[in-house]
Amino acid sequence: MISFTLVILKDSELLQSINDYTSQKISWPAENKVKEYDSNWFSSKVHTDKKLNGIIKTFPLKKCLWENLKDTLSEVESSHALIVKEGNIIDVDLFPDFIFNVIGTDDIVDYSLIGHILDKKERYYNLHNQMFLINVNHWKAVGSPTFDRAKNIELQNVKRSPDNFHDDYTPKSIAKAEGKNTYTNNTAQGSQVISALLENNYKIRPFQDKERNKKTCCYDDVTDQVSSIFNFLDKPTNSSHNIVYVNSTSARPKYFKNENDTIISVASPVNLLSRLKDKYKKINKLIFYDISLPALIWTELFFKNIKDYNYEVEKLFELYSNCGGEKFVLDAHLKFKHYQYSVKEYSKLLEHLSKCNIEYRFGDITRPSIYSKENLKNSNSIGVNFTNVWDYQRNILRKDDFVWFRDEYIPEIKKQYNFEYLD
Repeated sequence: MISFTLVILKDSELLQSINDYTSQKISWPAENKVKEYDSNWFSSKVHTDKKLNGIIKTFPLKKCLWENLKDTLSEVESSHALIVKEGNIIDVDLFPDFIFNVIGTDDIVDYSLIGHILDKKERYYNLHNQMFLINVNHWKAVGSPTFDRAKNIELQNVKRSPDNFHDDYTPKSIAKAEGKNTYTNNTAQGSQVISALLENNYKIRPFQDKERNKKTCCYDDVTDQVSSIFNFLDKPTNSSHNIVYVNSTSARPKYFKNENDTIISVASPVNLLSRLKDKYKKINKLIFYDISLPALIWTELFFKNIKDYNYEVEKLFELYSNCGGEKFVLDAHLKFKHYQYSVKEYSKLLEHLSKCNIEYRFGDITRPSIYSKENLKNSNSIGVNFTNVWDYQRNILRKDDFVWFRDEYIPEIKKQYNFEYLD
């Protein structure tokens, strides 16, 4: 019987906006309980030379850090685990599409480890943590080896293909070779897993083009993260929601009246700053929601870097543009260089907000679930900066949504919180 658990590897180096976006895009059918599937359905829908017997199961996903992966896998009940690092974007559903149609049923059965295998030369072979499929039963059978690095360790020799996917460290295939060698320097991550499986005659293969072409991985360096995401996202059309406003576009000045402790806003930092004015000293939590990932990234970079740029927005725009973000800015804003301005007048406000809990979430700010107790926890007074979302042409809201929110839902919110909003 074949069964699968999805294990998400946490990555604290990712921008929150990118982390949240990629996490929301990862789909897995088993949320809170095991799901079962008739193997006859897979046999008829998925191309394979292998006969699938019995029930195929998916187990609820688990989350852990890389250094805790061994302990997490030791508790896994399924035959296989798909390890996916936060920051990955996969073009298809992980189950069943990526596992059965991209990796393929034959290889699930034939191989014990499938992923990005890197030839680290004097540091042995590396199992890259971005994504891999491992046969948990086989891993346990060879002693549940650690994924950590090690020194002064004897490892199985490897025969690798002479050709690479790119550079000289991405072999297209690897296999067990005769003998072993001792590695005195720190080995690469996953080296002991690779060695133990090969030593016991289990097969390993690197991801092929079919897997590589279905996924995008954001690495830890911030500019690499942003560049990868921007390369993945298409240049927006006239109706696309992936637009970023590098300056405030509000035609009418509006200001919050209450001393709120929680602010919820679309990803338009300068618009928010102008509306907070001097009503900010009790704020301890700030949550940005937006359907535009480029806008969320711009906002996160703004709050994390603007002070270092002496509050000059143009310097931040240079970073954003160098990562490929210019394509998400309206042509008129580029033509008239709307990014050439300073926000030094808000320095005290920005200093206060830098000490607050700021979250960046991909999603529609009009969703009622935003005001759940789980989301707002200990908030007492809430201010929401909708700007023009209710009549935004790039949105998909109906005209009567705002009427319902204003007349029916706000009275419910006010039963729990002191509440105000600006449109």
